[in-house]
Amino acid sequence: DWRSQGAVTPVKDQGGCGSCWAFSSIEAIESAYIINGGQETIMAPQELVDCTLSPVTENDGCSGGWYFWSYDWLADNYTMTESDYPYTSGNTGKETACQYDEAKGVTKVSSYGKTFGTSKNLAQLYQQPLNVAVAAGNNVFMNYSGGIITADEGCPTQIDHAIVAVGYGVEDGVQYY
Repeated sequence: DWRSQGAVTPVKDQGGCGSCWAFSSIEAIESAYIINGGQETIMAPQELVDCTLSPVTENDGCSGGWYFWSYDWLADNYTMTESDYPYTSGNTGKETACQYDEAKGVTKVSSYGKTFGTSKNLAQLYQQPLNVAVAAGNNVFMNYSGGIITADEGCPTQIDHAIVAVGYGVEDGVQYY
């Protein structure tokens, strides 16, 4: 559980913008930064919402995107802090013009990978918190308040949300993230 290690920043609210992919990216980057010796720093999801818009990446700001395209941007550009690039799209539901300023950057992404399958994810999650694409479009997920969500509870199968897995375990023989 990376929370108990102090490697997870506080939960954030994407507001009225479909930018879960940017928040998922930023949280994983914040955690990796802490794990690798940096201080807890709140990075800027707005930078990703504004600056990774592209028909090539298929990131569409407040209309959705993929966290791995964020990493492509951050391989060449530094992550700015929330204080230097405030999140405004949660209130407006719209992107703004990219305001990237390299001089205010904190860290870059050196590499990333995609894994599929429980055993690979667990091995990676042991190293740091991970981006996870989930099917969250049901009341079970949206009204979650605790416990383990199982397929028996009617989980949908269409991927529609990005979150960060911060730990894993087994409870009553059921493996969970």
